[in-house]
Amino acid sequence: DKLRPLSELMADPHFYGEEHVGINYAQARYLMCYLQEKKLLAKYYRTFRDNVKDYPTGLESLTKTLGSPSLDDFEKQWKAWAMTLRFNNR
Repeated sequence: DKLRPLSELMADPHFYGEEHVGINYAQARYLMCYLQEKKLLAKYYRTFRDNVKDYPTGLESLTKTLGSPSLDDFEKQWKAWAMTLRFNNR
């Protein structure tokens, strides 16, 4: 329950500021991992690249890539997916 809403994360002009940099990076990384697993990462990248001048945060590109689900619904699905991830600690 420490993650910010994606809309806040993606629009943050201080993404790399000390206050949130670690959690921001992790959250963004797992968002990209999710998109890759769902075979949406390349589509997201192309959409972002082609629209960055008009929509620099990438949020609009994300919603366009996702299609029909609302951002809130997507965020619930994405968080549920992230909670299933397990790592081997050796």
